[in-house]
Parts: sequence; structure tokens; C-alpha cells
Amino acid sequence: MELIHFLQSFSSDILNFIMLIITSLGSFYIPVFVICIIYWCYNKDIGFKLAIIMSCSGVLNNIVKNLVQSPRPIGVDGIESVGEFSATGYSFPSGHTQNITVFGTSLSIFTRSKMVFFISIIVIFLVGLSRIYLGLHWPIDVLGGIILAIIVSIILNEVLIKLDIFKTNIFIGSLVLILFLGIFLVGNNVIGVDYYKTMGIFIGVFLGHLFEYRYVNFSPEASNVDNVMKIIIGASTTILLFVVLNYIFKMFYLPLFFYVIKYLILGFWMFGAIPLIFKLSNLYYKEAYEITNTKYRK
Repeated sequence: MELIHFLQSFSSDILNFIMLIITSLGSFYIPVFVICIIYWCYNKDIGFKLAIIMSCSGVLNNIVKNLVQSPRPIGVDGIESVGEFSATGYSFPSGHTQNITVFGTSLSIFTRSKMVFFISIIVIFLVGLSRIYLGLHWPIDVLGGIILAIIVSIILNEVLIKLDIFKTNIFIGSLVLILFLGIFLVGNNVIGVDYYKTMGIFIGVFLGHLFEYRYVNFSPEASNVDNVMKIIIGASTTILLFVVLNYIFKMFYLPLFFYVIKYLILGFWMFGAIPLIFKLSNLYYKEAYEITNTKYRK
């Protein structure tokens, strides 16, 4: 509590605004958007594995939260909480910190870039600091999120890098079945809604990539103009689908479990349907297609 009081002693409207922007970097949506760009425009293998690791980490985060059931500092005397809309579920471990740590750690491992590594450290520190400053997490929550994220990143990266595509699918399919058992822990509790979201994304990304690999097999290599078009098409159609699904859910008051289906559709759309649109739209280097096709089929 002393650290929260110390950080909030510098509180101001401007600093609150800055911290809200920084903390948004740890939301699940921003890293997933960056991962989609990597998948659509740079490297399918890296994009897919990053999405799987992020999703798996998100599911584990929510399972641990529901096991520990630690209360947030929100409402505690002497602590001002800002941006409560970004605080869902229990407190330990910090989901935002874990998200950005998993993303930064995994991307550093895949790229082997010192620049990516140092930028990741800075962003992880700032996101963790923002969660404490905003009065949404205790310091132990942030530390727990970082530790869990590093463990998940190292283990899953080590496993996924060594497996071929067939064994990777078997491994991920097994993970889906194991982690889906968390539904018995979460139940129909609104606090566990993030579990259903991340579980849906997890399954949707897996099935979408499987569909893409077997029936689409698009090439991410394209001109800068085509890549911009891919990002515009991918982002706009995903947002539109998200809005439509939100409307349907609000209209029919579907049970929490249906969040799995909602986000499964979104995951499949981003990693299966959108690549099909790209291929049908010829948004790739035609002369390089056979090379990349062979490369991704190895």
C-alpha cells in the first residue's frame, strides 16, 4: 500500500491520462492486433505461435485468479482507483502485466533482437507501474504476472519451436482440452468472463490457423501497399464482426459460456477467414508465392 500511496502522491489529470494510455498497451486486444499484423504481413509461423502463447497465458491467468480470488485495491481507504473499466475479475496476478510480458518475452525469443528485448523491458515496467499507480493492482499482483508470464513464455516457446506442424497441432489440441477444464472452476460467474473470452480466442486461433494451413495457405509476403490494404481490410472487418456479435449477445442475453463461441468466431476470422480474403484478393507477391508456399509447408 505504501508504494501505491507514494506513486499517487504525484497524481494529476495529465499523469492519469498518460498512465491510462500506457496501461492500455497491456490489454489483450492491442498485442493481439500486433500479432495479427505479424501473421498477415510478416510471418505466419511466428504470428500463430505468438497468438497461441498469448491465449494460453490469458487462460492460465484467469484460472489462477479464480483459484486465489485476491481482492483488488479498488475501494480501499486512501487509494484512488482510476480506469476501473480495465479492471475485471480478481486481482492476482495482473492480467495486463502478464499480457505485455508474455508478448514482449515471446517476441524477443522469436526475433533474437536486442532492440526488441530492451523495448519490451521498458514497456513491461511502465505497464506494471501504471497498474499500481492507477490503484488497480497491488505490487505483488504485478510481480506475479511477470513471473507467470516468463514461465509460460519460456516453456511454450521452447516446446513450439522444436515441434513440426503435426506435433504442434497435437500439442495445442491437448492444451485446449486441458485448459477447458477450467470451466468447472469458473462456472457461470461473471467474474470469470475473461476466461471464456481467452478460451474462445485460444480455440478460434487454433482452428483458424488449421483451416488456413490445410485449405488456404496464403503468402504473407506482399508490397507495402498490399500490406496496408491487408491491415485495413483485416482490422475493419474484425471490428465490424465484433460489433455485430456484441449486438447479438446483448439482444438475446446469452449465457456467459457463449462468450467462448463469440471469441472463437473472432479468432477463426482473424487467422482463417481473413487470410482467405487476402488470397482471393491477390494481396501477395505472385512470383514469391510458390517459394513461401514451400517454406511454410516444410
